[in-house]
Amino acid sequence: MNIRIKFFLAFNLLFILIWIGYLFSIQILDAHKLKATVQIRQNPSKEILIPNRGNIYDREGELLVSSVKYYQLDVDRRAIINDCKNNSELTVKEVFSKIAKIISENSVAKKNFLLKRLNKKPQYSSVYLTTDISENQLHIIKQEFAKEKINGLVASFSNIKRSYPHDKLGSNFLGIIDDCKQGSSNNSIYTTIGKNGIEATYNKQLCG
Repeated sequence: MNIRIKFFLAFNLLFILIWIGYLFSIQILDAHKLKATVQIRQNPSKEILIPNRGNIYDREGELLVSSVKYYQLDVDRRAIINDCKNNSELTVKEVFSKIAKIISENSVAKKNFLLKRLNKKPQYSSVYLTTDISENQLHIIKQEFAKEKINGLVASFSNIKRSYPHDKLGSNFLGIIDDCKQGSSNNSIYTTIGKNGIEATYNKQLCG
């Protein structure tokens, strides 16, 4: 076979292998960055706001029901591994242990469960850790991450839950809510809808 043809085939094979490796790295190992890039390109000047459902008060102005936003926590392990390569003071396992400690102390998630998730292979991918993290919990967790100089925390909106200062006293009268997602699964807008009681009667005024 002609040497030029052999060289051409070898060059094309090498190019294909490099391209496959590149696609694997951005789609599997760096999924969060890819997702963020796609969202920015699709909505360069838009930010979807999630309305907070309105509070309910009694005639004396005392709070009966309010809303609390909850978040899902993921960790970009690639960022942590890269940081550890440039910082010999801590190993990846030591950073994972710090992360598990911080989150377990500020949520219902167990430290052993978090460590198991963090050490799940492949370690160059992002990993889901827990959900139902309130805004107050998230604020503390972010502060602790910053204090320990740990990168890679990814917080995304999860859902809205109603909070009852009087332990759901009169909950049958107040009613309950349910999640309602509008649009396709890939581009949905999160809202809530009252199912019964005051939540349903005044849903239009409360839903935001």
